[in-house]
Amino acid sequence: MLVKLLLVCCGSAGALLTADGTQTWSATLQPRGGSRTTGSARLESVGTDSLRLTLNLQHARPHATLAWAIHHGKCSEAGAVWGTPESYPPLETDFTGETWEVVYVTEAPPNGAFSVVIHSGAELTGGIAACGNLATAP
Repeated sequence: MLVKLLLVCCGSAGALLTADGTQTWSATLQPRGGSRTTGSARLESVGTDSLRLTLNLQHARPHATLAWAIHHGKCSEAGAVWGTPESYPPLETDFTGETWEVVYVTEAPPNGAFSVVIHSGAELTGGIAACGNLATAP
């Protein structure tokens, strides 16, 4: 299993945080387009100026490079990438098709619907292997 620490974007994390600064969002990644890729994503506040996004994938192609991003809208809407595509370093799966990534996001998406999209290849223009809608976690 690969473990990486990545940094994404810059700015303020205030939009996702509750008054006490403890907001957490999560998504269950479901296969799309005939893929078997599944997983989870968890976005949680870290201090007052950043968020930690933990991605966990299973059943992806072994030794694959997969593009991913947070998108505006729910999975069914296929909205635009939030931020810049360069802000999302590719995921690298191991020989079993798994990866576990920790990404620090220093700019929270504004209020509204967002989804975590895992693409089926190394480019954001490729098909979608898995997607999960971000929702407030308990």
